[in-house]
Amino acid sequence: MADEEEEKGLLLQDDEEGASPLPINGCRDLLWFWSTTANTLCTMIGGGILALPYIFHAASLCVSLTTTLLGAVVCTASVYCLVVCCEVCHKFTFKDLVMAAVPDRNPRRVSKAVESLVFCSNITTMVVYFRLIGDSMPPVADFLAGGRHGAWSNDKLWIFASAGVFVALASLRTLRELFLVALLGTFSMLYISFVVIVKFWVPPGPKPTGSELNTCHFDAQFLPAFNVGIGAFLYQMNVPMQFKELGRYRTRARMLSTGVASYVLAGALYLLVGGLGYATFGAAVASQESGGNIMGNFPHDDRAMTAGRVLMYLHLLCASPVYIVVGRRSFAVVALDNDDPPLLPRLLIVLGIVGISAVIAIVVPGIGIVVQFTGAIFGTTVAVTVPALLYALLFDRISEFEELRGGSPPGRWMRVVAAVTCVLGIFATLISIVISAVAVANKQSQPAVSGNHTAGHNGTALWGLAAP
Repeated sequence: MADEEEEKGLLLQDDEEGASPLPINGCRDLLWFWSTTANTLCTMIGGGILALPYIFHAASLCVSLTTTLLGAVVCTASVYCLVVCCEVCHKFTFKDLVMAAVPDRNPRRVSKAVESLVFCSNITTMVVYFRLIGDSMPPVADFLAGGRHGAWSNDKLWIFASAGVFVALASLRTLRELFLVALLGTFSMLYISFVVIVKFWVPPGPKPTGSELNTCHFDAQFLPAFNVGIGAFLYQMNVPMQFKELGRYRTRARMLSTGVASYVLAGALYLLVGGLGYATFGAAVASQESGGNIMGNFPHDDRAMTAGRVLMYLHLLCASPVYIVVGRRSFAVVALDNDDPPLLPRLLIVLGIVGISAVIAIVVPGIGIVVQFTGAIFGTTVAVTVPALLYALLFDRISEFEELRGGSPPGRWMRVVAAVTCVLGIFATLISIVISAVAVANKQSQPAVSGNHTAGHNGTALWGLAAP
């Protein structure tokens, strides 16, 4: 009997001290709301936004608009699932939630599985960052050199030079500056987005050949576009920690309100950048020169975009070591069962992460394909499959929790919906990977599309995803 009372007390516990949440009123409420929303936006908006015009071209305008809005709705539901699971289990990290949902399994294996997901996610982020550097800095160097080409125009040189800087910074940095780094990154992405939106009304030059828009066409690209739409709103790994940071002000409604506000603001920005960027450059957003990166469609002498490229590079210099440190810790847990190994293994892991990411970035033709695969593997898995699985596994505890609070327990149909969503998420991931891989294999069979106003030469359409 005592054990049952203790378990009920733990279920009803609202924070670390067991106290009830405090009310928030007036200015304190507004300050908390917008600061948390800003933190969420900083986590959510990243370099992947630069590939949205390419996605709008690949899947068509109508389909991309639909999948972006649908992605926001699905991600809102997944945040709800995670918040409820956090309340019930009183766990506030993604890994702890997974371990609480499968208590009878080997906790060591579960921990390693989650850390492997984190490690692979950070590797793909680093690939995107290196590719952005290779695409963005040669035009800046050419601009500063008065339009002359030289060794500074080689993207591989910039990637390898930046890799050396990242290794040095990764050995010095800690994670305490993460929020300031996120602010810098968000500012640079917002500035570039502003330039893309403004250029719709003041185009940087005549539209290139093959600029007709793919307005409405439904085909196999719907699923990859949906996964990218999911990935664009991805911050689910940070939800448990953000929910914990609310402390004595922690309630389900407050956490969800900031998530909905963030999705509305980010969704509006995504639709503007993706739609207007595609409308400005047309099919050229999928050209070989642009690599699926909207910045590649701007002339090298465009001063506004040159400033954006420099801002973004400064952000990547600050942010990349953070991802390297997190990836290093995850790999050490998986391979060495130690999140803080000695100096030599740490250095070797860092060199491996940076080296592998740089080589992959050189091999891939642009960020568009990386964003597609990332959305398929990590976007759907983290934002759809895992939250639905957690909700289904913890359903009995959730029902008991709601009854103890005096509320209505969820209907059994919600467990069925969560289980079906989990299965559909797995299938969506596998099918999207296959579709993207087939598109890469068929990339040489598509007609040429010119994309850079200053390049003056044509290239094969990127990854075989040109509009029909």
